[in-house]
Amino acid sequence: MYIHIGEEKDLLKKDIIGIYDFNISKNVLSNNNINVIKLSNEKSKSIVIEDNKGIFNIYLSPISSVTLYKRWNEPLK
Repeated sequence: MYIHIGEEKDLLKKDIIGIYDFNISKNVLSNNNINVIKLSNEKSKSIVIEDNKGIFNIYLSPISSVTLYKRWNEPLK
């Protein structure tokens, strides 16, 4: 199952390690061993961390962590 995190980007739920509020998590971005991918020129509202076969990606999403949490818990349609 996938979750849409903004700007035409969908991730496999099983690969997501965490979803965090951007304002709380800014210091995570200082690690040089992480790929940071900004999805939009809009203000980043959340950070989504993905483990893609041992490669860690941090996505800066314009969608709030609350909205992503709701999407995560949506039943299958």
